[in-house]
Amino acid sequence: MRTTAFPASIIAQMMARGDIKEKGAIPQERCVPPDAFIRELAARGITIKETLTSESISVVESSRPSEHLAALPQAKAHLP
Repeated sequence: MRTTAFPASIIAQMMARGDIKEKGAIPQERCVPPDAFIRELAARGITIKETLTSESISVVESSRPSEHLAALPQAKAHLP
């Protein structure tokens, strides 16, 4: 399955519905409601799950985007 344009399509549809009210060049991390975005991905058959271990962080999939984003700085500490 090709999913390259799914995020752009989801965000464009969210803007058209008025779910995203910000205008201009704003990073999607700041203006896209993460839970709604993840639900839209799931509606297209894409699921995300996150797996955390005590020694390293491995992001495989996630059902809670806010926890996923919070874990990113810790994950960077474990990169070579």
